[in-house]
Amino acid sequence: MQSIFIFVLCLTALVLHSSHAWTISPHLLTNRRISTPTARAMVQSVSLETLSDNHEEIASELSGSVQRWLDAEWMEQEVHVRMAESCKRSYLDCRERGEADLMAVMVQVADDLTENWRQYDKDAFVNAWDVSNYVSDYLSAKTGIEGCECSSTIH
Repeated sequence: MQSIFIFVLCLTALVLHSSHAWTISPHLLTNRRISTPTARAMVQSVSLETLSDNHEEIASELSGSVQRWLDAEWMEQEVHVRMAESCKRSYLDCRERGEADLMAVMVQVADDLTENWRQYDKDAFVNAWDVSNYVSDYLSAKTGIEGCECSSTIH
């Protein structure tokens, strides 16, 4: 049964290789058992420490990018400015308290937008996690790391 699973996994990886959608951990291709939780980590953390220490500048660029993305995706709306400002505040809050993990920033962006969603819901055509995924793609691109590319274009 295990050999069938490995065959299907390898076949899937070959088919999807060009899309970079799958990453196979080397221990899956061996019979070696991994016993520690840290050795079995599924997702590697992306650090934002390589970005400039000028968090205000990065946050402003992020805000502008989110607004341009939403305006290009839908149409220019004032709600996009407010949502982008929320992303800026979330990024700044995280970075000023020493948080440099991309996933933590992404979750903070989504949580802050969700918490105040009544301000955006009437006019927004996206949800908090759509915006948060874009923020993740934007920050991944800024760090030079290949991301999941939920957004086809970074603005």
